[in-house]
Amino acid sequence: GGGGGKAARQFYLLCLSHALSAWEDRMWQFAVPILMMHVFRDTLLPGALFGLVQYLGVVLLMPKAGRLIDRTYRLSLLFHTIMIENLCIFATCIALALMVSLTNSNADDDSGGGGGS
Repeated sequence: GGGGGKAARQFYLLCLSHALSAWEDRMWQFAVPILMMHVFRDTLLPGALFGLVQYLGVVLLMPKAGRLIDRTYRLSLLFHTIMIENLCIFATCIALALMVSLTNSNADDDSGGGGGS
């Protein structure tokens, strides 16, 4: 019957979803410190603090997340978790874009737009 084709398609979509999610996660881990170095040229402290806060959050919140997973309907929890994650990524992208934009406009101002005669 046609059930095998549907299962194969669902498996393919699941694998594709996982691959895209993993790729996004690795790109995010790579890009944020690079952008921090672009914005804060004189120090690596903001990039290091970003990583520290991120991993401290994981360590401190993981027990609470485990308890939530144990007592919540997983499909609903997955949906809400993905929505929250995407909103956080969106907000961080906006903040990073603003920081890069402000850094570039300050660099343009400093490089001299008022050449004298």
